[in-house]
Amino acid sequence: MTQSTIFMAIEDQLVLNQLKLLLEQDGYATEGTDDGLKALNTVSQIKPSVVILEAALFRMDGFKVCRFLKFDDQFRSIPVILLVSEHSEAALATEVGADASLTEPINTDNLIQQVKKLAKMSEPS
Repeated sequence: MTQSTIFMAIEDQLVLNQLKLLLEQDGYATEGTDDGLKALNTVSQIKPSVVILEAALFRMDGFKVCRFLKFDDQFRSIPVILLVSEHSEAALATEVGADASLTEPINTDNLIQQVKKLAKMSEPS
């Protein structure tokens, strides 16, 4: 079985590094950036098992990145978790096609649980 890759686009480099460490300890390969446009380009190249997007990113916000991914047949099947700053943004996350949304500050246990669930769903049968 190949190792699942989790791609994250998180604006705060410290939070990004902490989440990468946490996911790597759980057995996942990780890649990340703080830039929405770079996230879109990288996801299209590496096709990760799960994408985690923060709503606020440099150059292109997480909602737009998610919309591009979910409305492109090539990437639609990649699960996306959107990290939102308030509950009202959760509805927008659903509108743009996110498979899950979590409100910040992030509960890491909930995040890991969602990643495991979505990574399992994205595995080829």
